Order: sequence, then C-alpha cells, then structure tokens
Amino acid sequence: MKGLERLRQVMGRPVSTLWGDEAGDRQVEELMAQARRDAKNSGRSVEQVLATYGFDVDAQVAPTSSPPSASLSHVRDDDVIAALAPRTPEDARLAIRAANPVALADRACFLGLVALSARGDIESNGVQGLLAHGVSPEDVAALVACERYTEPVVGEFEFTDHALGERLVRFRELHELRAEARVAGAALWSHAVAKGRISPEDWRDTVSTYVDLPIAKAPSRFSKASLSSIHRGWVAHFDMVPIRTRKDTVVVAVAGTLPQAIADRLETAHGGRISYQIASTDQLDGWRQRWLDAAPEDAAPAPIPPAPSAWVLDPAVLKRSAVHIVDALLSGAVQARATDLHFEPGEQGGRVRFRIDGTCQEILELPRKKYDEVVSRIKVMGDMDVTERRLPQDGHIRLELDGVNQNVRIASVPASTGEKVALRLADTNRVSANLDSLGLSDHHLGLLRELIERPFGMILATGPVGSGKTTSLYSCLSELDRENENVMSIEDPVEVDLEGVTQLEVNYTIGFDFVAGLRALLRQDPNVILVGEIRDEETARITVRASMTGLRVFSTLHTNDSTGAVTALRNFHLSSHLLASSIQGVVAQRLLRRLCPHCRQAHKLTDADKALLGMSGRVPAGFKAYDPVGCAHCLGTGYRGRVGIFEIFPVDRTIREMVLDEASEGAIRDRAIADGLVSLQDDGRTKVGAGLTSLAEFRRVLNF
Repeated sequence: MKGLERLRQVMGRPVSTLWGDEAGDRQVEELMAQARRDAKNSGRSVEQVLATYGFDVDAQVAPTSSPPSASLSHVRDDDVIAALAPRTPEDARLAIRAANPVALADRACFLGLVALSARGDIESNGVQGLLAHGVSPEDVAALVACERYTEPVVGEFEFTDHALGERLVRFRELHELRAEARVAGAALWSHAVAKGRISPEDWRDTVSTYVDLPIAKAPSRFSKASLSSIHRGWVAHFDMVPIRTRKDTVVVAVAGTLPQAIADRLETAHGGRISYQIASTDQLDGWRQRWLDAAPEDAAPAPIPPAPSAWVLDPAVLKRSAVHIVDALLSGAVQARATDLHFEPGEQGGRVRFRIDGTCQEILELPRKKYDEVVSRIKVMGDMDVTERRLPQDGHIRLELDGVNQNVRIASVPASTGEKVALRLADTNRVSANLDSLGLSDHHLGLLRELIERPFGMILATGPVGSGKTTSLYSCLSELDRENENVMSIEDPVEVDLEGVTQLEVNYTIGFDFVAGLRALLRQDPNVILVGEIRDEETARITVRASMTGLRVFSTLHTNDSTGAVTALRNFHLSSHLLASSIQGVVAQRLLRRLCPHCRQAHKLTDADKALLGMSGRVPAGFKAYDPVGCAHCLGTGYRGRVGIFEIFPVDRTIREMVLDEASEGAIRDRAIADGLVSLQDDGRTKVGAGLTSLAEFRRVLNF
C-alpha cells in the first residue's frame, strides 16, 4: 500500500483524482507489479526502477487546498494580484484568498506573467496592461475567468442544492458527474454541459431562476450603441455579449455567472451601469460571432513584443525528473507549432529535435542516464513495454496541451546506440474542415468538387509522407451528405475524429489489418469509404473492386505525381480493365514552407532562377519573388506555416482508353498535359510569384 500511495503521488496527479478511478487504480497496480518484477530481476530497489520509468519518487503532490509551498516561493502575492488585476487593496486581499497559487503555478501562462513581473515590464496591473505587454487574451481569460482560480458569484454548494431542487440533475447523476469532472480536471457544471449531460437550455433556465436574472431574448440586430459600448476584446475573449442599451445601461448576455473579478472590471471599463441576462451557451456563441462581425475593428491593436528567435527549454527543467522534462517538451512543441518530436540516441546521451514546418530543429541534448529515463517515461505514457528494448513498438496518447486536445502517436525503434523515439502530434483543430481552407486555386477547387460529386469510383491522394494527403481526404469527406449517407473509414491510426463518419482503426497485434478491416467494412452497407493507405496487392484489389460496386472510395498512394498512380496500381498486378473502370481522379500534392509576411524581402530573378521556374522569356506581369529573412514572428526562420501545392488529374474517356491499351506513364502524362493538366511545378511557380513561398523551397521540394 505504501508503494501504491507513493506511485499515486509521483504520477503527477493529485491523489484525490485517483480515488474511485478504477482505470487509474488498475494502471498504478500494473506499473507497481512491473516495477517489483524488474527490481527482483535487476537487484535494484523499487524506487530505482520507478526512476528509470520516468517517475520522480521523491516528489510530493500538494493538495489543491494547501497554501503555497516552499518550492513555489517564486509565486508571490503580488503575482496573484497582477494576474487578477484588482482595483483596490481590499479587492486584492479578496483575490489572494480566492486564488490558488499552487494551481496558478501549474500554468505556463501564469509563469510567463511572473517572469514579466520579475523583469519589471508591467507598469500597470490592469488587464489592459497585461495585454499591452504581450500576454495573450486567452491566458488572461484563463487566469481571471476560470472558476478554479477565482471565487464565482454563484457558490457551488448552494447552487447544487438549487439544481437538485429544480430537477436539473438527480442525486445519483450528480455523483457520476462529480467523478467524471474530477477525472477530467474540469469544473462540475461546465463539464456537464460540455458533455451533453445537461442541455444548454436547462442550464440557462436553472441559473436564471437561481440568480434571479431574466432570460435574454435574441437580438434582431445590434444598435450602434451596443456595438461601441464595450471594448471588442472583452467580447472576443470572455463569455459575454452586449445585446442592447437602455439609456446609460448596457444589457449584457452571459451563459452562466461571471466571477466577481470580471464583473467589477467590466463595469469599470465601461464606466456605466451593466445589466445582465442569461443565455444558453449555443445562443451566446452565435450572438458573439454576429456582434464581432458587426463591431468596428480596434483602431490601435496592442503592440506585439519581440519574441525569442527560437523556442528554448528552461535549463532549470533539466535538473528535475523525466516527468517534468517530457511535459515541458510536449508543451514547448505545441508553442513552437511542431508536428513531430524526435528523441535520437548517441554515444554519450541523446538529442531532441522538433520538426517545425517540415524541417527539423535541434532543441537540446541530454546525458545518457537522463535520456534513458525520458524514453522510459514516454513509453509508460504510451502504454508500451518499458522492459522491451530490442523490438520496435508503437504507442498512443490522448492529452490536452495548453488547452488543445492532441493525439500523440509514438514509435520506438532499437538503434545501435540506444532507442530512438518519434512522437507525432495531431492537433484536431488544425485539420481543415472544408476544401476552401486547403489553399486550392479556383481551377483546382472546381475540378476536385466535380470529382467528389461523381456517384462511384476511386479518388486517390498521392505524395510523400507528411504532404497533407489525409487532411485533403478529410476535407473531401466534409463535402459529402453525411446525414443521408453511410460514410466509413479504415485508418492506421485514426488521427482525427470526424463527425458523421464511422472510423475503424487497424490493430496488427490481433490480426486486424487493412484487408480484414475492409472486408468487415464492406459488410456494413457503406456509401462512401476511406482507406487510409493502399499498401499491398490484396488491399489494392479489394479497394478497386469496391469502387466498381457503386461505392465512392477515397485512399492514398505514395507516388511522385498524379499520373504515376496508374503505374503504382499496375505494380499491384491489377488488370487494365479494373484500373480503367475504377479510377475517377488523382490529387498529387506537396507542402512548402510559407514565407513570413512580416520579414520577407524582394528577390531579383537571375537567369538561373528563370530556368528553374521554366520561364523562357520575360517575367509575367505581377510576378514577385521573395526571400526569407527571419524575425520574431517566425522564430528567426523566415517561414511561418506551410502552403499546399496541388496537381489534379481527372480521368476522362481518352485516358481510360489509354489505360486499357496499357499506354506508358509518359504517354498518359503527355496526354493529360495536352488536355490542360496544371502540374505541381506550375502551381508551385504560381505560389512563388504570389509571394507565398520562396525559390529555395521550390528548389527543395519541386526540383524533379
């Protein structure tokens, strides 16, 4: 029991969140059993074995109600006051009692405020002062408005009694909700509404009766007075919308109850009286967007302070446990917009690199002992076998990083100097929701939509690993009528959960591969299927035959261009008749780094540049090339984000006849170009001339 309690503390979660959590208890017991076996086999203590797993056996997790400990001495009362921006000394004392410095210290945004305060950069403790010095509105909103950190107007215990009396929930449901919210680390009622356990309308009506505030009526339009009554930033980042004005009073709709700190500061900022009305969360979201669209833009946005030239790990973190190092690296990867993390072993230790906008950047080096502990910690998080270092393994983590839900895929391989581990971050919010957001030209967008509307056949996305093929196919599925059609997918793995799509994930350990998944999927009467990748002959054969039975099929292949897909499928020993009858079109694509608009500089084309771009004569009118420079906005790289380059090859009657006649790939491509195919190079040339990417990127990716 002592070892079990010890492990509960060092897992980085408060003990209270694990009581009654059967999954947590089971995981702890399994880890302890594994640690005892390893300790017995190696002659080490259980604590030493746990340290190799990445757990800090000397850590003590303070309960959330405790006062600041000595380890959090850098979090001063002044820092809490600065974060909560009180108006008066009395307000400050109330804020200190309501705030939880231990919880605040857990947030990177608050530590950022502490650093600013320590440097003396904040002259004013007000919210506007924080915004003016580069603290993001989201961080200020999290610090000021979150119920964990400030005392809400509605006390939870009194409101709970009222909610039970109003039959918002039943007593048994309340206990279930508390357990769910405790595991999720969320506020009770916010969690209940977010998960659909309580409807937004029932929540609105219950709050309205409890606080004795009327229910807001939908505004038909916003008057000029309501659009200019409150600063745009308050509406954009806090749960409130001014819906109308009455003389010197502004009527503000809120979804629940505002913390007193927010209510006081809103009234001060407005300079007049504010009357509140209650709305549901759905209503508030819709009204907020309408209000922001109609409200004038701020005349003078807050200045953006210089950012560091690159993301740098705080050296103090390296002296702590592997748990803290991994957490800091994952959080830093999100801040740096990294898509992958690479942990690479060496003779004396190992290095960590982030892949940002398609290129790798070294972040830090770790000594051998610390590197092994970090790798073990990652494997524990991914539910992998920490004792197996001779075989490749795969793992998966779902977690929230800096307020963003991330799917993290883990892959480890044994190398000559140790284990190499790669982590791929998949942010669900980054995936394009529709074709319009992919960056397709009008010509390509029209072609692709025409292909998607065809009633049957196969549409392929081709390109190397990491070229955005899956994102493009997800966007194609968003164009379908998923309400009236049965849309299914088989993927390895499922990267993003799609609404209205039944997604299957392969599991090779139990024999559930693409072939088995496809056979099971076809027995579910689908209208549209997505096959994550055509990797072998049997998968190709089933996929092609499915597209000939009246289904629309989307899948990916690895080829250099669009017309090469025909040759790639021929190599799977498919007959020309099957290929000619099934393929409707192919989308080839690449991702090029997008030039930072803040620091790019004009580039004068040389003869060599013109030859690279395929320009035989004069430079077309309006063609302007740029070079990367590097600034604070792009972390010194000259690039920020990526832009897609596309080649769409529709298969028409002429091409089908050429496929039936087994024409060569070169002949098929010549015919497609004669019919107006816009190649990858052509689209890339257009993006260079529009200033979206550089000649260096064109040369790196498209010089083939």
